[in-house]
Amino acid sequence: LVEVAGMPGGPRLHPVAHVKGYCDYLSDFAHAVADQPDALAGLAYLHNATDPSAVAELRAYPGGITGRLFTAADRGDMIDFLRTRLAPVSGHTAGDTLLKSAVAPSQQLLKVAAAEVRDRPQFHLLGNQQLAVDLVLHEVEMSRAADRKRVVIVTGGPGSGKSVIALSLLGELARRGRTVL
Repeated sequence: LVEVAGMPGGPRLHPVAHVKGYCDYLSDFAHAVADQPDALAGLAYLHNATDPSAVAELRAYPGGITGRLFTAADRGDMIDFLRTRLAPVSGHTAGDTLLKSAVAPSQQLLKVAAAEVRDRPQFHLLGNQQLAVDLVLHEVEMSRAADRKRVVIVTGGPGSGKSVIALSLLGELARRGRTVL
């Protein structure tokens, strides 16, 4: 975290940490860049920072290809960095590839959610909850076999377990390699 003098709102996420987070999110979410370690680069540009000594502390933060820090005083270095990362011709093909990329939720989130539901005793499915999960899983398999979409609606009052059913389905379908959102 960093605190910016004169800026209201208290501490903020370090700009390099912020841009690294976006790069991590994109690489985890967009199939077009997944498993391509050099596909993404990130930079934070502090356009108002003209005095290098004013941001000396910020420079101590570890950077890398997905998180570089540049200031107004480093504008030339930033342009050089961009030239190493951007093609000299139009990038519309790469942009279209990214925009058309299949998307998936974070695999790390799915693993954590699945383990949480599976391993926590308070998430044990009871009678009708387990029945609902089994029915939805059956419908998913029937839908895949028939290559047709189906809609299943799970209803119940407050506290009846709809969220536990959804989390159980999320975890189980992810374990089966299905795309779940």
